Amino acid sequence: MNLKLNKYQKYALLIPIVPFIGIGISLLTDRYRFFLEYHWIYSTGKMFCFALWLLGFMWAIVNSVYIINNLKLKIKYRVMWLIINFATVIWFLIMIAILLLE
Repeated sequence: MNLKLNKYQKYALLIPIVPFIGIGISLLTDRYRFFLEYHWIYSTGKMFCFALWLLGFMWAIVNSVYIINNLKLKIKYRVMWLIINFATVIWFLIMIAILLLE
């Protein structure tokens, strides 16, 4: 099976992975929170995690504009790529809604 994906489709597949790598880094650095000599690992890891989340959101928005303008596919496939692209944004909004409804 030979898939021909352009760069916007490859980015759309990569974008949901970036924030979850940040979550993994956050979970790994949490164990250094209470050790004073290693607290810098925790603070650096949290800052890096936040930067990955922010990068993922901004990248999703920019890539969505490119998908809408440059992807020459049928509308249902274009919508599918937009949903894949916005997977982390949708997940984040669902988590915020759950927190607000509790």
